[in-house]
Amino acid sequence: MFRRWSAVLVAGLVACGRSGEPAGTDIPDEHPAQNGTPADADREESEPLPTGEPAEEAPAEEHVTPTGALDWKAATEEVGASELSRGVAFSPLGNVFVSTLFMKGTQRAPGPYALPVAEAGAALRKYNPSGGLVWIKTFPGASAPEGTRVYPSGCDVDGSGNPAVLGTFSGTNDFGSGPTSAIENGGAFIVALGGDGAIRWSRTVTSEGAGVEARWVRGAFDPAGNFVAVGSFRGSGFDFGDGVPLDTDGKRSLVIAKYSGAGALLWVRAFSPDDETGGGPHALAVDVNPEGEIGVAFSLQEAMQFGGIRFEQTGTYRTVIARLDSAANPIWAKGVRMVLRDLSFSADSLAVVGFAWLSTSDGDGLLSVFDKHGQERWRRVLDQAAMAVLQSVEVGAQGDVWVTGDALQTGSVFAGKSLETAHHFVARLSAMGELKWLEALEPRARSVQVAVSAAGSAALAYHRMRLPHCAETDVACLVQDNDGDSDLVVERRSP
Repeated sequence: MFRRWSAVLVAGLVACGRSGEPAGTDIPDEHPAQNGTPADADREESEPLPTGEPAEEAPAEEHVTPTGALDWKAATEEVGASELSRGVAFSPLGNVFVSTLFMKGTQRAPGPYALPVAEAGAALRKYNPSGGLVWIKTFPGASAPEGTRVYPSGCDVDGSGNPAVLGTFSGTNDFGSGPTSAIENGGAFIVALGGDGAIRWSRTVTSEGAGVEARWVRGAFDPAGNFVAVGSFRGSGFDFGDGVPLDTDGKRSLVIAKYSGAGALLWVRAFSPDDETGGGPHALAVDVNPEGEIGVAFSLQEAMQFGGIRFEQTGTYRTVIARLDSAANPIWAKGVRMVLRDLSFSADSLAVVGFAWLSTSDGDGLLSVFDKHGQERWRRVLDQAAMAVLQSVEVGAQGDVWVTGDALQTGSVFAGKSLETAHHFVARLSAMGELKWLEALEPRARSVQVAVSAAGSAALAYHRMRLPHCAETDVACLVQDNDGDSDLVVERRSP
């Protein structure tokens, strides 16, 4: 995901989900919302940039190196716990923020940025424009009791360079507002920080009881510095910050909330299915365009009324993508038969990536770009004999599209280009879908996410499998094996 309202800010988040759709894609006509016109978008100016930040790089300097060439690369290579990428974002000054999930292992090597030992924890890292690690913030902290788990789902950064991270947690943790406890699957959190890593505000949402679910899945800042979060919730007594309990009547519900730059709840909306024979909607992704409108994606398997738009029960998972106004009132929504991994919403287009069953039984990677009215403009397919997935997408300020993908076998073709030995890659396409460049990544790369600056530099975050049992010549093992620990890798590539 990314932001363009200040002409210099682009941020990247990912979404993932899997389901069992039948062969083919289904992109029906748009469903206009009954409540019609969008509300006025928030257009307040962003706060001044924090003092003490380095001078912004001149955009012309970003075009010195060849297109797609590697500018810098940073990697963790400490033996011990695994660290998995969960989101990447660019700040206005070219700093890169990465949210990660670290998993319990042996004690990491000592040092100022060593991660604590935890069964599952969240980290937010800040890198300067040259690739140097500035700081790292971890949850849980060193004083967290045994059994605390924190699972991040993404990050974003506002126009003043202030990041936020969100996700789920269980056990007892202090996110900056005092200790908070949650049962398994029963806690969701948002933490907003300053450019110096200090916590600005935090919010937790919890519930108790059998079958409870509290899960923030993705989040994005709007042009005014408000934070929009989407998630899946089931239970009773949820307090999103206004003191009014929200109950979902035992159904998993799609919840969208907006918080001010100071953390005050501005509004919260819940969308529930008619019943829950198939599990209720799963939130997948959210983004906010320069006008403050919201793009959202979720999957469902049962009949559901979504802001005046009704989706009938299909018997199989369907992804719904929607354009909402700044108060979460649907403008249009439509179903697409694909397993969505990411969404990016710009001033005039909405792009989604994932995989669908087009030409193979295992699935093809799919990139679809829609106009602001919900009509598909064009699509590009990553096809091969085995399963292929497009993982992450960003639409740039000029309409160009960046995408990352995984092809598990040689001989794949993307946008008319044979990938030959490229299994994991990043590519840039024009606003009309023409391939500008494609760069292969190392075969051990997994879950590659992309964020794009206003000048067109790409920041990539992924985890690299260590795979000591794979021979360097065993490409199949290096590309497909996920057994073992991993390290975080962050790259910056030229436009």
